[in-house]
Amino acid sequence: SARLQAERAKRQTSTFTLDILAQELQAQGKYNEAEPLYREALEMDREALGTRHPNTLIAINNLAQVLQAQGKNDEAEPLSREALEVQRQTLGDRHPNTLSSMNELGALLQAKGDLAA
Repeated sequence: SARLQAERAKRQTSTFTLDILAQELQAQGKYNEAEPLYREALEMDREALGTRHPNTLIAINNLAQVLQAQGKNDEAEPLSREALEVQRQTLGDRHPNTLSSMNELGALLQAKGDLAA
């Protein structure tokens, strides 16, 4: 219905706005302020789009990156692994988004000193 489409569009606009604000805060080094915005955007994307949607996967990676920037590597790792696993299944190993996620996870594991994983 038109009403449902309008609600969906409104939710996507809200998620986009949260993401832009979080990116700006992250760029300013205000990671602790960006984190809750990324969390809210991810929650909205999971609910509206599902876990396998590309926008949700980007939201997962965004949250993982801001967590890593704060040294919360143990919290960031499962998110990075989740995004990579779904991207490998849906996009394949050679897709640019998958490769980017592999790189992010590698950097995270290196920061943790866990290169054997």
